[in-house]
Amino acid sequence: MADTAPITLGGLSSGMDTSAMVTALVSASSTQLNAFQARSTESKAAVASLSTTGKLLSTLQTAAAALSSTIDVGSFKASSDNAIIVPSALPTALPGSYQLTVSSLAKEQRTYSQQFATRDTGLGMTGSLKLQVGTTGTEKSIDIASTDSLDTVASKINGMGIRAQASIFYDGTKYRLQVRGLDTGVANKLNFTETGTTFDLNGTGATSSSGKTVQAASDLAANIDGFAVSSSNNQLSGVIPGVSLAVSNTSSTPVTVTVASDSATVATKLKTFVDAFNSVVSNIHTTAGYGSSSASNSLLAGDSSLRGVNQKLVSAVQATYANTGTFTRLSDIGVTLAKDGMLQIDDKKFADAFTSNPNSVVQLLGRPVSATSGGMMANIRDSLRTLNAAGTGLVDSRKSSLQSQANRLDKRVTTEQDRLDKYAAQLRTQFAAMETAYSKNQNLMGQLSSLNTTTTRG
Repeated sequence: MADTAPITLGGLSSGMDTSAMVTALVSASSTQLNAFQARSTESKAAVASLSTTGKLLSTLQTAAAALSSTIDVGSFKASSDNAIIVPSALPTALPGSYQLTVSSLAKEQRTYSQQFATRDTGLGMTGSLKLQVGTTGTEKSIDIASTDSLDTVASKINGMGIRAQASIFYDGTKYRLQVRGLDTGVANKLNFTETGTTFDLNGTGATSSSGKTVQAASDLAANIDGFAVSSSNNQLSGVIPGVSLAVSNTSSTPVTVTVASDSATVATKLKTFVDAFNSVVSNIHTTAGYGSSSASNSLLAGDSSLRGVNQKLVSAVQATYANTGTFTRLSDIGVTLAKDGMLQIDDKKFADAFTSNPNSVVQLLGRPVSATSGGMMANIRDSLRTLNAAGTGLVDSRKSSLQSQANRLDKRVTTEQDRLDKYAAQLRTQFAAMETAYSKNQNLMGQLSSLNTTTTRG
């Protein structure tokens, strides 16, 4: 009888790749897990898409808010034909033209003491120095000791805590104390009271060494269309409604200041609104599908919440407003809705409308400050607050629903994964037992084969 060796298939005791078999069997049982994971991924992608929609709606709300008040829409610009007067207009300005002459600028007071030989040695004075700004400011006092130098006195004045500043002036041979007011205008005149000192801060400059005020505190003096006006500083505010005038020099030749409607600023705001509106509509079309284009996410295909938002926006920009004068619809001022649902703006038509009747444009777009209704952009802003409200808005409610669905699916994924992990562990245990049994059987077969060989040779 020929020698017979145990049959083996290579690898493990049994010759089978049990690890691969476990993987294959678990994979075959993973149909539900894969389905849950795919649905969870799709739900989360839909949530992300709706978050993007919400952000775009917030941008649109901001753009509408920028035109929601008649003050925001009633934009004006002010110009001057001479650089010495620089005007700036607020939204409350009114159109008009004015001629200005400026006879004097507002100035701060600058006063010098008498001359002194040094700045850093004791002056030998004993007494006090009182300083008051204007007639209503608090009078402050400093004590002067005989060892105090000009530098020391200047430091004490600067420590008073009033709207004045002290420094030292040197003319090449002698030193003087300079005290300067920090504010312009007659009301900020500096008043000095010396007791026991000889700084001569109230001097008239009687001699070359005397103290004197070289520049008195003064107001701006101007004339607008024949009417005298003044200011404690070099700004004229409130004289022309809603306009501030910065004056840098005098002029006896009239300077013309013009205030006119600023259609360019309003057009820029309107263009921002149009772009934001189109971004929302484009996003909804891509997300929910539009025409022959499929939705980017099947869960949001034809979504009623997104369609609802789109319809409300379309209705808002197509609304007609009574009691707004010549223009009652956006299309009247050059903003129209195209067939694809996008807004487009005719810049020339808008500029012409604003030039011909700015008040009607203002009434159509903006809401009066004291009113609680009216104004297309104010209504759109208010509508967007509701549509995009956290937790209750159409978009956020739909997003919350999808997020809850994703959370439920994630729990099912976890449960199913636990089941598969236990199944894999069970298979490995069973295969391990089979390997053990097979190994024992192989050993027995080997022993029998060896016994058979010995018997045959004998």
